[in-house]
Amino acid sequence: MSITHKRFLYCIYFCVFCSFFVFTESDKKRNRLLSGETEVTQTTVAERDNKKTVIDSGQNENTDNRPDEKKDHLIEKDTQSEGKNKNNGFSSIQDNTLMIADGNRWYYEAFDTNGRISFAVLYENDIELERKTCKYASDNAVYPVEQITVANNIIEKINYTPQGKTLRVEKYDQDEKLIEKTENTYNTDGNLIKQMYTKDGTVKKSVWSFAHDKVISETKYCNGEKTAFIEMHNGKRIVHLYKNDREVFVTEE
Repeated sequence: MSITHKRFLYCIYFCVFCSFFVFTESDKKRNRLLSGETEVTQTTVAERDNKKTVIDSGQNENTDNRPDEKKDHLIEKDTQSEGKNKNNGFSSIQDNTLMIADGNRWYYEAFDTNGRISFAVLYENDIELERKTCKYASDNAVYPVEQITVANNIIEKINYTPQGKTLRVEKYDQDEKLIEKTENTYNTDGNLIKQMYTKDGTVKKSVWSFAHDKVISETKYCNGEKTAFIEMHNGKRIVHLYKNDREVFVTEE
């Protein structure tokens, strides 16, 4: 199936998804009128499935979230499509843009000359819910070297390796003050071997050891002080807890 067909099907799925809310709300209104209740409606936002990097701010986890791949955004040139569905939804597929709208919600994507996503925005009424921009290191790059997302007054900047692995995540408030930062280090096999997480002046670090691409241990630090050492053997975890660089507790999980 070509990329253009995939995009066209995506538009159809989106419109069907939005129509589900339209019919659901209509049924609710009719039932409320019949029962004499006061009509109260609440608009729900159909959010786009966005593969964003999520890193647990309370835990250091071996998490690898990749951006949308280039192949998912390549389109055939000189192919254009527009249409409206029966619920007054609108969709438009051009050679370098994609637009989908339904009611008071609309989503727009723009692509660079190599067919890679460079800009996206999601609106409800006149309110911008999310904005994303992507930068690429070269014309041959599949993954963006940097992706910036603005949503809920938070600016999230993500840097990726050429293989699409999350290298660095920084979050800023609306005044561009750094809130938290996560930095990842990988070995030559692409395994996450170190992660640094900084927030409110506290620096947490996790270091993983591998044997034939299999994790055999994890060591945790807080502000440079060793807090835990975890051994992994045949599905079991032996946890060693430390305080002032001395072992104070051992348990098996």
